Amino acid sequence: MGASSDPPTDQALYDLTLEELWVGWFVRPVDRDMLSLELPSWVPSRRFVVVQGSKTRAVGDLSAS
Repeated sequence: MGASSDPPTDQALYDLTLEELWVGWFVRPVDRDMLSLELPSWVPSRRFVVVQGSKTRAVGDLSAS
């Protein structure tokens, strides 16, 4: 998983993720090893941006998990 081919979209996703962190939706950044200790079975999910009217939303693609 990596950056898209659209830097403004990547920046929007980064900014939205920081907002989610700020409001407490995420506890802290964790690496794979730390996460595996706390949750032995987990699957990473791709995140992307969806623009709905004037609102930009971060969406998790859970179809792979």
